[in-house]
Amino acid sequence: EAELDGTPTSLIIGVGEVRPARFVAALHDGLLQRYPNLRVTFVEEHFETLYAQVENAEVDVAFVGVPPDSIPPALLGQTLTKSEFFVYCASDHPLSRHPGSVPITELKKYSWLRNAAAPSSAPYLPRFTGRKQDLLDEARVIVAGSQQMAKDLLIHSDALGFGPRIAFDVELEHKQVVELHLPITKVHVPITEIRRRDAYSTVLDQAFAIAEDYYQTQVE
Repeated sequence: EAELDGTPTSLIIGVGEVRPARFVAALHDGLLQRYPNLRVTFVEEHFETLYAQVENAEVDVAFVGVPPDSIPPALLGQTLTKSEFFVYCASDHPLSRHPGSVPITELKKYSWLRNAAAPSSAPYLPRFTGRKQDLLDEARVIVAGSQQMAKDLLIHSDALGFGPRIAFDVELEHKQVVELHLPITKVHVPITEIRRRDAYSTVLDQAFAIAEDYYQTQVE
């Protein structure tokens, strides 16, 4: 129906919080260029909720950060990229002016941000390499109600944040946040596109193709 001139049809796309800031706009514009009569609706949810919504046909396709090997058998998934976690602070934070690697003991002076809306599996504190006991086990934590709220607090306070680089692309580009050099254990999140295995659609194929091109040319 989307390919027929004058035939309106709709597409529901799920997205997770972990994504480049410009991805949703790029996906929308790319689909509308190919299918001018398409009505696109975006919903933001965690991967657990989107799994069920895609399986139940409440959402047609989703682009979300997921734990490895967690995709249900009924869904078809393809990894677009992987984003590594780093520690971030505001550009005017005292630690941002530290030359070279930041001493771990300096971190204990500051609070850490936690996004209460993030999946329970998402880490909000780093683990340090070569240490039997984490120095941040009793860290002070500021709880934010959303990813955007956590980023606002990060930019305008002395709190520290731990998250995937892809979620801070605009803030890094505008030099609002700084990535700290620390000996932390590597953690990454795969950004994955998912759809039902039995959903055959050139529109969904096009959505996958636009997303793959975006991540290859704009992110990687």
